[in-house]
Amino acid sequence: MPYDGYWKDLGTWNTLTEEMATNQIGKGIISEDCANTHLINELDIPVTVIGVSNAVVAVSPDGILVADKEQSPRIKEVMKGFEQRPMYEERLWGWYRVLDYTSEIGQEVMTKRVMVKQGKHISYQCHQLRQEVWTVVKSQGLFAKDGVIREVRVGGDVLTIPPGALHAIKAGSDLEFIEVQTGSQLIDEDIERVYLNWDEVEANCRFVKG
Repeated sequence: MPYDGYWKDLGTWNTLTEEMATNQIGKGIISEDCANTHLINELDIPVTVIGVSNAVVAVSPDGILVADKEQSPRIKEVMKGFEQRPMYEERLWGWYRVLDYTSEIGQEVMTKRVMVKQGKHISYQCHQLRQEVWTVVKSQGLFAKDGVIREVRVGGDVLTIPPGALHAIKAGSDLEFIEVQTGSQLIDEDIERVYLNWDEVEANCRFVKG
């Protein structure tokens, strides 16, 4: 259907800030002598901007950008060829945030905080190149591993998932756990999904107590 209303391409930080109702999102301070400066802070730490005008300061788990607004479109040019693992991602089932990542010869270690929304679940899957250890830090849910489903909850449940083990988790209410991955390669391609639907998981696994 044709549309003849207001439309604007928000493809750069400059054009995005022109449409913001406020010059600050998130924790921080912009001093009074800053003119036409915007702060967008997604972290839980304060950011202070003093005496800088016509600038955008964007702070996220993936990095920090400080740029003159008119020069902000150059970020694509400056970052060309730069590869970095995403530090925060939203998924259909919730989100995860990378807390730490280290790499040595033949061994990588990554720590995440993972949140699964109430009633949502992670697919029944396995990995061949890594081990995972999950520590439940909030709420409760159902954990499936190699054909067995049991209840897990905050207060001591630590779940060890060796390479090749099938596993999934479903949140009773918003569930959070700390995930520590260790392996020779921590790559997104190292995943085999067996069941995408939780009903299939329950149909092919048995419940146990404890």
